[in-house]
Amino acid sequence: MTFSRSLQQWLSFFKQPQPSPLLSIVVVVFNMRREAPRTLFSLSPDYQQRVNAADYEVIVVENGSSERLLAEDVAKFGSNFRYLWVDDASPSPAGAINRGVALSKTPFVGIMIDGARIATPGVIALALHCLRGFERAVVGTVGFHLGPDTQMYSLRHGYNRTVEDELLASIAWQSNGYRLFEISSQAGSSPLNWLGTINESNLIFLPRLLFEELGGYDERFALPGGGIVNLDFYRRACGLERSTLITLFGEATFHQVHGGVITNQPAEELPQRLQTYGEEYLRIRGNPFEKPTRPTLLFGHTQPEIIPWLRKACDLVMCSYSPPIPSPPRVVAEQTPISKPTDDNPALQFSLLILLGLRQQNHLLELVTRSPAAGPLLVPYLQPTHYYAIEFTDQTAQAEIAATLGTELIALRQPHFACNKDFTLDIPNIDIGFDFILVPTLFSHAGLTQIRRCLTSARHLLKPSGLLVAAFDEHAMDETRDEWVYPSINFYRWITLAGLCTELGLHCRKIDWPHSKRTWFAVAINLEQLETSVALASLAMQT
Repeated sequence: MTFSRSLQQWLSFFKQPQPSPLLSIVVVVFNMRREAPRTLFSLSPDYQQRVNAADYEVIVVENGSSERLLAEDVAKFGSNFRYLWVDDASPSPAGAINRGVALSKTPFVGIMIDGARIATPGVIALALHCLRGFERAVVGTVGFHLGPDTQMYSLRHGYNRTVEDELLASIAWQSNGYRLFEISSQAGSSPLNWLGTINESNLIFLPRLLFEELGGYDERFALPGGGIVNLDFYRRACGLERSTLITLFGEATFHQVHGGVITNQPAEELPQRLQTYGEEYLRIRGNPFEKPTRPTLLFGHTQPEIIPWLRKACDLVMCSYSPPIPSPPRVVAEQTPISKPTDDNPALQFSLLILLGLRQQNHLLELVTRSPAAGPLLVPYLQPTHYYAIEFTDQTAQAEIAATLGTELIALRQPHFACNKDFTLDIPNIDIGFDFILVPTLFSHAGLTQIRRCLTSARHLLKPSGLLVAAFDEHAMDETRDEWVYPSINFYRWITLAGLCTELGLHCRKIDWPHSKRTWFAVAINLEQLETSVALASLAMQT
């Protein structure tokens, strides 16, 4: 007896305390015995990447289903899964969400209002990075629908549960959840996917304190399915003071067909249903619903499977300014896969700019040498007349961009080109500030005096919130001639370029971004803007 007690004490001495999870994800289900197992698997440690069961918990709230799940079936997805049955359920999921959050004790919460949505494998790890990296982060995800079209339309053309089951079985999504992009369509809530603002997030993450600051989900939204309670919550979250609004780049949720209030609505009755939702919102808020307009930061990775959707988003932006024209050839498809970066890859440059905050309404100046320009990706994305390029050697880049995009697209987007060999950034007849200046290769061939001229000009051209994004060949010693060398390389110490920026009244930070040789960095007038933007890109690489 004494020996047994001593052994227990000895073992307890070495027993490590179980870490408390940081994040509670509340998932609301209603008559989803077919759909919920897929959703819950997509949130399990067996599927989610770079996290384990100790990092988070999933609270499944059964909101009065007539065909309910079994608690033991929910528990099979992991030790971090819990099940809550709501007896006195409301037709709206708002109360179920609030109950689920109240049951949790973690500092961060995630909300999935519709338990019929499959998530991509990186959402939880990326969300946790954002929540831990920014004090008041609101982290959203874009939405897709499984099938050839949004389901309110595809259901009327033969799409159903059987077709969807066969579609999912055809791609082995459990092994690579990013393949879900191959069998899906863009949801109406995020028509430009990651390149535009979203109207709602069907998997949203935020600190518990912000959830409480918002008062949770408003239970006055009492219509079946909650009406537009989820849009209301996201819009209110966008309005939180001192918050950092982030969308997870390369991630998404995918809606499975089920007995949803909207997706199963007959086409002729849909306008009346939407009108009813709008009237409920008006009664509660006192004004009509307006979509969020606040731009978001992007955080994540460029998955190869999302490239076609980025191309489609560029096409949609282009068509919004002009009648449709035949799609021009795109350089994206010809690039080395994103997972295997090479020198001066325009797709990598485009992805970096997106992560740093580039949006279609921004003005961008690209400083071009003989290397491949990012213009063929930037010109279709940016609004007309918003792309500028200066060439410092010859005019091959202009010809390259024109040949890639075609004369019709060039005429439509109206990019500006200039040639300047004195390393100032003078553009004739242009008097605007730039949100971004892209310098992918110039500093690898320019002398220090030339770089000084370039940065001095950039100081006057950048908007107060603007960023200069550049790369250089870093070395332990400065190995350079103070002149232009090509194809040779001028090597610089980081302290040399950082000191030059400081001397000119500029702030600079390195960016952990893939390149086989060069080091990327960002330069800005506003230190706070610089650190926020670089933090997002650096966090993306850490994951």
